[in-house]
Amino acid sequence: MCQQLSQIRLWDLQKVLILQRKLEHYRLSVFRALSRRNSINLTVAFPHLRQDCQYKEDSIQDFQTANLKILNLTFPLTSQEFFIYTNWRNLLEITKPDALIAEANPRVLNIRNIMNYSRSNDIRTIAWTKYDNSSKWPNSFIWKNLLSDWDRILCYGEQSRDGMVEMGIPISKLSVAQNTVEIPLNDVDLDSVRKDASEITSWIRPDDLPLVVSLGTLVKKKRFDEVIEASASLMSNGTHFRLAVVGGGTEEDALKVHAQKILNRFRIPPDRIEFIGRVPEGHDLLWLCAADVTLMGGAVGLALNVSMGCGTATIIPDEKGSDAELLKHSVNGIRFKCGDQFDLQEKLKTLLTDASLRKELGGKARITILEKATIQKMVDGFIETAIMN
Repeated sequence: MCQQLSQIRLWDLQKVLILQRKLEHYRLSVFRALSRRNSINLTVAFPHLRQDCQYKEDSIQDFQTANLKILNLTFPLTSQEFFIYTNWRNLLEITKPDALIAEANPRVLNIRNIMNYSRSNDIRTIAWTKYDNSSKWPNSFIWKNLLSDWDRILCYGEQSRDGMVEMGIPISKLSVAQNTVEIPLNDVDLDSVRKDASEITSWIRPDDLPLVVSLGTLVKKKRFDEVIEASASLMSNGTHFRLAVVGGGTEEDALKVHAQKILNRFRIPPDRIEFIGRVPEGHDLLWLCAADVTLMGGAVGLALNVSMGCGTATIIPDEKGSDAELLKHSVNGIRFKCGDQFDLQEKLKTLLTDASLRKELGGKARITILEKATIQKMVDGFIETAIMN
């Protein structure tokens, strides 16, 4: 008789398959840590590398071990918004997993077929999803229809879990693996990172002016234009600092032109706003550690975790979403009214002119990450989900 899924224990999960649309470099440390738990044999399969991903085939091989296999199966995409996995059945037959952890997203047109096939073959199915109230998809019907039949659901954060409960998904199916990345875990490592950060960024701060860093992919949803406008306006009114825009993207050229016009209008020295461009893997950590303040104008992403984990005072918009849920206003960071330039300038000025407040908020931010969002705690969430009854 087939083994009942509700009776699966951790030691029964000898083989786990994770199926994702793309391999992000920051996931490799998560997968490696998961494969080391209880001798789990983990296979990670994905369609393609992001074009801007600096982990290419050779470096991916370096992450593989006896218990961790990473497969680039080159599944074709049907479009930029919707796509299908093509040879998924062959993948399941080859890997023979005890559990499947798959990115549950309505844009994967055949994800339900994969789930149904897995369940019919006694494979525990775990939906790994970022659903929250900020989703662009119609909340109730599409998502509930997608998620309701999975054995378990692994949420990116508490807001994601709460949103699913509001949608009608039983809380007994839900658990949280707080989305995160690697950060320096002890003070010795953090001091070493800060030393390297000071050396890497010394050229941009030849004086004692505070450094504000705004980091991310330069796309519209990040609202770098608003960061630049608020910063330049604040500079023109006597608050002196330097802004480093770190990252590359489709909006880079337009933002540079925009920044130059604003600097000229306010007669601000051109070196007060610098575009750093895309930086090597790991250097985002250095820039965020070097910052006196991290400023994010729009969608925050995992750069927020890195900034908080470095103990850097951080300002983000007051939008909802699991990506931003760890930052609590005036507790471990600052939130401004989204789209309100005056409020953004006031919040930024407050941090720039109060070093003790920066230190207090940054210290509490680091404690938050160490308590709730380390790689090991994320892996704990995976394991808890896999063995839930």
